[in-house]
Amino acid sequence: MKKKQLIFYGPPGTGKTFQLREKALSYLDGVIEEEQEHDELYSLFIQMFKEKFEDFYRENPDFLRDERYKPGKKAYRNLSSFNKLMKLFIVEDVNQSNKRHIIEKLGLRGPSSYVQHERAYTNFDMTEEGWDGRLRENITLNDRGIRLKEKYCEYLAASGVNIAELDINSNNDGFPDRELPAFVIDTIYDVLKNTDKNTMSLWKNTILCSLWFILECGFIFTYRDDVIPTQEEKNLIHKCFNYNNEDMSFLDWVVTYLKDLGLIILSTDEDERMRKYYLNEKGETLIVNLNILSDSGIQDGVYMIKPSIREKREQNKNLFLNYKRDERIEVVTFHPSYEYEDFIEGISVEVNHQDLKYFYKTGMLKEVCTRALKNVIKNNLVGSENEDIVSQLNSWSNCFKYYQENRSSINWELADNYVFIIDELNRGDVAKVFGECITLIEDDKRLGAANELSVRLPYTHDEFGIPKNIYFICTMNTSDKSIGLLDIALRRRFNFIPSIPNLDLIKDCYEYKYNFNAESLLNASVEALKVINSKLITVPFIGEDKLIGHSVFMIDDIFRDEDILNAWKYDIFPMIEEYFFGEFDLLISTFNIENEASNYININRGFEKEDNEKIISFINFMVNQNAR
Repeated sequence: MKKKQLIFYGPPGTGKTFQLREKALSYLDGVIEEEQEHDELYSLFIQMFKEKFEDFYRENPDFLRDERYKPGKKAYRNLSSFNKLMKLFIVEDVNQSNKRHIIEKLGLRGPSSYVQHERAYTNFDMTEEGWDGRLRENITLNDRGIRLKEKYCEYLAASGVNIAELDINSNNDGFPDRELPAFVIDTIYDVLKNTDKNTMSLWKNTILCSLWFILECGFIFTYRDDVIPTQEEKNLIHKCFNYNNEDMSFLDWVVTYLKDLGLIILSTDEDERMRKYYLNEKGETLIVNLNILSDSGIQDGVYMIKPSIREKREQNKNLFLNYKRDERIEVVTFHPSYEYEDFIEGISVEVNHQDLKYFYKTGMLKEVCTRALKNVIKNNLVGSENEDIVSQLNSWSNCFKYYQENRSSINWELADNYVFIIDELNRGDVAKVFGECITLIEDDKRLGAANELSVRLPYTHDEFGIPKNIYFICTMNTSDKSIGLLDIALRRRFNFIPSIPNLDLIKDCYEYKYNFNAESLLNASVEALKVINSKLITVPFIGEDKLIGHSVFMIDDIFRDEDILNAWKYDIFPMIEEYFFGEFDLLISTFNIENEASNYININRGFEKEDNEKIISFINFMVNQNAR
């Protein structure tokens, strides 16, 4: 038989609180109201990476101050110079050339035009000479540059273009002119993605600052003719580019870079002052994978809660809070100091002008019972002639007196339901806290039930009973105390619902943003934790009561691999070490890692928590154990 008293019990992190909230709403028959749709997840994404950019440039201010790196008018034009210079290398079948020869053959206007072509290759790590802010007299393709040259040749062959017939001065011989081929964009994209503070260059920095600017502003823009920037716009440009000139034409060139790389899309907004460009999915993906934004030095995956899951959770949370505000849900947490006087009633003292005044204190359960009984009485009283009666229902004694006198006419079908939630039930002295009221919670002994029962309370001597429209929902953390130690009288009055780790729930709730990969760190961590739990359950002093729950990886609505690694460092590893009481030799044998122990566990200190590579290696090792 289903009882009106439930206990969700299980190890920590298994979703007991979430389940009791869902159950409470089911008792209250709530109807979830439709809410306007809004993309808060994207806002969280923006906020996360804004902070990452700010941290990077705070730690590396020279990239905004040093003239070699500082974005501005030195970063100009477009990236079509990739095509023009590579055409010369292919036509002449060479991997090296010099400034004078390049200017002559390409018909450039002089050194200033040469700079653009030289920087295209040196800034994106495609030459032996490299980039250090100085103009290079020679350009020699390195391995990346040579591979790019080979891809151009493959592209021309696939397009039916005969290399021997190419004309260095023609724009119509089949060689790419203004637009960059996809493989060039991919090469630049890969270079940008793997940029760190040691490989930064002017053009890389300009693009990265532009991405930061988009996150700060929401978009990047170019001004229409004769538009004067606002002070707010100037401040933002100064923050992300450290640029203070009135001439903002460099923004046109910056936008052209981003368009050439396919990272932005023109907005359809009609704005008289500016043209707005927003990040597209490729732009978002680049930001996610930038090495400079990863504290761990590892390219991060980004995980987002599925919109449908988040929407339902938010709706339920708001509904729960509304019921709580209306005092139809009450929540208490038991602890060793929680007493009968807090729960039912007691005597308290008040100090007034150095005098002591004693009074009867009403406990939380008695308060809820008063509300519930008043509710059913009020719902049975219809019409203005009963307002005086309702106004007198201001205490338990008045409510119960009216109920006794009118019991036969009370229709309990008109009652609204109430929910009383007890969190951490087994942390309190349950028998002491409930006292004589332990009998009253039984379904058939409630007020309005077939075997209705009441008791006389010890302090006020009120006759007291528990109305049938109250549901009790409790949680128990089995790692705190064995469930077997609960008072047997309490056990038989509750339905016990196990709450066990459900690690597959993580995959159901989260999506791997930007191309799902079955080998994501989150999925690997889930599989590794399954193996760990399967080993912990075999240890007599651990067992199923102390398994590690799925909430350890349900970190936030949006999180990264970096956060998963922190969950291992600061949650999972310390928890396991505590379970084994520092007996790391036993931990090693339990996890079957005797041959690998030196890589993952220090016999004196426990898990190697500071080395991210070792943590990832440990995760993969545990996954592979499951596969064997």
